[in-house]
Amino acid sequence: AYHAAARAHPRILQFSPHALGVWAVLVVVGIAFRRYADGGFPGYFVFLMTAGLLPSLLLVRTVKEFVNWQALGFAFGALVLISIIWEATLGLPYEWWTYRPEQMLGIYLHAWGNLPLEEVSLWLGGVWDAVIFYELFRILFRMERPVKHALLGVPEG
Repeated sequence: AYHAAARAHPRILQFSPHALGVWAVLVVVGIAFRRYADGGFPGYFVFLMTAGLLPSLLLVRTVKEFVNWQALGFAFGALVLISIIWEATLGLPYEWWTYRPEQMLGIYLHAWGNLPLEEVSLWLGGVWDAVIFYELFRILFRMERPVKHALLGVPEG
């Protein structure tokens, strides 16, 4: 299957305008929300959106056919459960750590001990990035082309 992907996709890095649009809308809405609320800048949110979705801009078209979506759903569900138990039940209420409010969007989940929305998005972004890069490396290790040729579509010869 990975050799077929190599023939179907002459290069692994493929720009996705749809993913760029989703990313841009999320970032602009986050920045506008924070500016409207108190004039601040949601640095943590922008970082998470860039680190969490930027790989998708270049890799999702190639790796999406290899993702085990049921396993991704299970992993995400397990991670959310563990994170809720750890962070919302133990970490924040006992003040084992805190967040810098000036870097946050200002949206907090009050039922989970005022957990910032950015923390919940980190759960999703972490699982998504792990799956994207796992599939990327599986493709790269099974291809019979040099990495530069596989990533950029440079013809052999």
